[in-house]
Amino acid sequence: MIRTLATAVTLALLAMSVAAQDTTAQEAKDIVASASVVEGAVQFNQGEKFLPLKVGQTLRAGDRVMAMRNGSATIRFDDGCDIKVDPETMVTVPDESTCAGALLYVQSIAPGSAQAVGTVATAGGVDVAGLATVAAVVVVGNIILWNEDDNETVSP
Repeated sequence: MIRTLATAVTLALLAMSVAAQDTTAQEAKDIVASASVVEGAVQFNQGEKFLPLKVGQTLRAGDRVMAMRNGSATIRFDDGCDIKVDPETMVTVPDESTCAGALLYVQSIAPGSAQAVGTVATAGGVDVAGLATVAAVVVVGNIILWNEDDNETVSP
């Protein structure tokens, strides 16, 4: 029983460390671009909260740049390629420039937009973090049930 419990705790800690490494890996990515032009109200997000974007602000892959109704910005990549962030849109910075072949993810932030800004990160419409948590719970539960010792004798 102790061995089963130790295995379950080890697997749970392993799942948490993998999730923490994923966050750390995102933060450790190299700078891929910077803001070359900022006009009006424009904000950027590097994971925690949105802050005002200023000319020269460095950006990493996955950062989000959001221009309000009266704002716009230009993001310049190291290869000289520019991406324009139009008013009432949010752009997720790709890991390389669109000139190098990256796809650009742009969301409308207009009041009529169907998707809320800052919603849970998904892959193909599936909440990846939630799915990983559920999978870890199922695996640990199965291990506990599988290792349960049913060989106890019952006296008559």
